[in-house]
Amino acid sequence: MRTVLHPLLVTVLGIATASMLSAQPSPRPPGPLRFNVTNVSDSRTTNLSTCTLDLNVFGDAADDAMSVLRVRITKAVDELDRDLIMPQGNTTGFSFTEGGPRMQALRTQFRLRSPSRQSGTIKLIEGEIDLFSPTSANGGKLTLPGFTSRASEPIQHPTLKKLGIEAVYLTRESYEARVQQMATAQKAGGGLEQLGPGLADLFRGMLGNPLMGDARYTAYIYLKDSGNRVVGSDLVDGQGNLIRSRGRSSRGSMATGMIQQINLDAPLPDDSQLNLYVSVPEAVRSLPLKLENVALP
Repeated sequence: MRTVLHPLLVTVLGIATASMLSAQPSPRPPGPLRFNVTNVSDSRTTNLSTCTLDLNVFGDAADDAMSVLRVRITKAVDELDRDLIMPQGNTTGFSFTEGGPRMQALRTQFRLRSPSRQSGTIKLIEGEIDLFSPTSANGGKLTLPGFTSRASEPIQHPTLKKLGIEAVYLTRESYEARVQQMATAQKAGGGLEQLGPGLADLFRGMLGNPLMGDARYTAYIYLKDSGNRVVGSDLVDGQGNLIRSRGRSSRGSMATGMIQQINLDAPLPDDSQLNLYVSVPEAVRSLPLKLENVALP
């Protein structure tokens, strides 16, 4: 026997279903950040006395963040209401750890002027903290496949071009070959432009930062970013698994050209990919920072 619902009943059921759907709770916004000062150190010199605070950051937004880009302190006073804002401001640089799951709390550090010796606590610190949460979707994570196949040539990517970032993968052999090519071109009097558009200027910048070390397996990444948007980089295989390094070092500055040396346990696989993390606005979230009654050593 077939059951047929009366049109009025169907209408009532539709209204009830719509009401139930509209009654579903909307997603709750992330809770506020929580902070834990793990260490306070006081350094007093004849020029400027400073107080350094090590900070752990907790909360939903912190759990999703890769690193702290910067801390901006707008107010800081001790028990005697002494102003602890640094003369040049209290903005920190970023901290960055190689990609992959973060197994520890999000950490950062910032400096204040030294409190009065008669004060036992920093009564109040207020400001903002910028959390960096890069993804491919928000443009903060750029994955560059096939970069090892064209050593010593600029890596091509539309976002790199848009942001004015230059990135080049180097091996010691490819670097030395380019240097020799430049020397040969100069002796022949033909000019360096034969290296290709932009490449001559690129290697002029690199020559001020010669390659470092002599590890058995080493990758070199040359980066130039006048906007200082590059936060960090890591290497992954073709499946996206992190290729951990044995250590990193760098020479030069990002604004004028920096060479990063990455020491490895084995040669890079042919399908290696380079991840660059860049601080585009969509990947950065600014949240309030407030600390009260921070005990002094």
